[in-house]
Amino acid sequence: MKTVFFFQTQQIPDHAIILDQFKKQKIFFSYFQVDQKYYLFVYTQKPIEMDFIYQIIDVIQELDSRKRKLRSIRGFLLYALEFMENGKDSKILSTNLQTFFWKKVKNVIVQNKKGALQEFLFELQLNLSINHSNSQNDLEEKIKILQNQLNSLQQKVIDLETKVDNQKYVYREQNKAFEAIKSIPHENL
Repeated sequence: MKTVFFFQTQQIPDHAIILDQFKKQKIFFSYFQVDQKYYLFVYTQKPIEMDFIYQIIDVIQELDSRKRKLRSIRGFLLYALEFMENGKDSKILSTNLQTFFWKKVKNVIVQNKKGALQEFLFELQLNLSINHSNSQNDLEEKIKILQNQLNSLQQKVIDLETKVDNQKYVYREQNKAFEAIKSIPHENL
């Protein structure tokens, strides 16, 4: 079991559904196209079962060796960057990585600082996930508050409509009473 994979795949027709499974499992991914070929780069802090990936994606080839077997995340990242840079037309189709991940990771790798790559890959990504989760919780709380305010306003409108209806009723009754009084013959006093 490894924590990083790099594949050449068939085009994933409905990649949103499949890649949502990665998001739920807190697996970081980048699904991209270089020229007319499709690639999937996947990494996480916990081991990934190969069977899981092969069951949901039509893999053409696992890209895990150059002159020798790749064993580090750094090696896989450099290999993926090589594909992107050597291609004429490359674009990210779907990802849960931060914006400009591939440009930033190249700079981190060049620095060659121990721990900087791990921090970049996992701590920043986890912070993005946490921030996303926190912002979603904040939004849910704001929605609840707005819903309560809306309910309160609806009740006030109902109360006002009831008051207006009651006032109209009282006014009609007063008009009837006034008309009844006017219709009574008055004697000259």
